[in-house]
Amino acid sequence: MSNSDKTDPADGADASGEPQPIDRHMSDGCAECAAARQFIDQVLKLSKQVPVPEELVQAAIRVFPAAPPPAKLSSAPELPVIEARMTYSSLNSPEPEDRMSGKVHLKYETGNHIVDMRAEREEDSADVILVGHIASRSTPEAPAPRVPVRVVAAARTVSRAVTDKNGQFSLVYTPREDLRLSIPIAAEGVTFEIPLNDIPRSRT
Repeated sequence: MSNSDKTDPADGADASGEPQPIDRHMSDGCAECAAARQFIDQVLKLSKQVPVPEELVQAAIRVFPAAPPPAKLSSAPELPVIEARMTYSSLNSPEPEDRMSGKVHLKYETGNHIVDMRAEREEDSADVILVGHIASRSTPEAPAPRVPVRVVAAARTVSRAVTDKNGQFSLVYTPREDLRLSIPIAAEGVTFEIPLNDIPRSRT
């Protein structure tokens, strides 16, 4: 918008010279609006007559910093959350070598999808490396690409990844209480969550 397109409240008309709605409103006898309009006119006239010192402008900027831009709203609606069902855990394996390997193999069913994942603690670190694969139960050979996978604590995202074209993902996180793996499946209209408490927090 150019300056010629703007309306100066002190002039009471736009660039075309036509009276503004506020003028027509005050001509009906609204004393409250008339007083407010008079005050605005005085402020505008004074602002044109008395320049504001630059140091005062900078001081105002320091005291009243510019507001951050509003957060962009996601176009994707929130999906209802359902906990996935565990179908296998190597921690319950009868084979001793499975329990002593320091790795955990877990399988979950999430509606019409299968989540197959393995967790291993990083050497000389408290972090856990989690790799997994998401596929359809009805057609296991059909992977689930571009699915966002997050490790969350309450409403905060701790770690995140996106499945590749083969439906595989990999992420690293530091174990703590109440961590969950969050997997939204748009095709089913739900977000499946997997508690990560089943993964040991220290080497055995």
